[in-house]
Amino acid sequence: MDRRALLIGSQTHGLRGVHDDVASMRDALAGFGFQARTLVGEQAGYDGIVDAYRALIADTADGDAVVVYYSGHGARYRNPLAARDPDSPAWLQYLVPTDLPGAAAGTFRGVLAEELSLLQSALTARTGNVTTILDCCHAARMSRNPLLRPRSPARPGAFPWAAVRGAWERLRADARPPCTPGPARTSCGGCAATATRSPSGSSRARPTRPHTSCRKRRRAARRAS
Repeated sequence: MDRRALLIGSQTHGLRGVHDDVASMRDALAGFGFQARTLVGEQAGYDGIVDAYRALIADTADGDAVVVYYSGHGARYRNPLAARDPDSPAWLQYLVPTDLPGAAAGTFRGVLAEELSLLQSALTARTGNVTTILDCCHAARMSRNPLLRPRSPARPGAFPWAAVRGAWERLRADARPPCTPGPARTSCGGCAATATRSPSGSSRARPTRPHTSCRKRRRAARRAS
């Protein structure tokens, strides 16, 4: 069994202490025998985060212990079409990579919550021992519990809705299935942790509630059967 960690620190918009967070997490996990890959600065841009997560999935085998940690800003974007489309969320929540503030006009470089769910689904298909820690604002839906909502005020959208919607619709089309196969162990800054597991592997986890879209699909499948 191998122990791996992906530690991401995106220090943007005047945020301080992110690199120290990553270093502290790296040192703490080293005591449990984890080999950590750290992403900070330019490495913590959108492509760097997604590529590193995919590489982590490819390297992970059954029985491995994995930790994914993010420290930085989280944000949300109001969906102006939510009232007309009840299947879409009222807010789209995302992580803020280091290259998002300087992205070209008309583009969106955020890592949407739906993309994190897809990546975590692929990772937990490899091993059931996965812990995700999101040390950021607006992480409620990223914990997969629809009852949890961000408590901080929304920021004005800095991106055109078309760019954000395009990214979200591509992810929704790829969501087959949309849920993590097993219980997810996720801790989110600004909301209650839904479950925990120590790096040594001892579990105190309780199952999390899936996204609303997951529950709707499951109910529809039960009715069809």
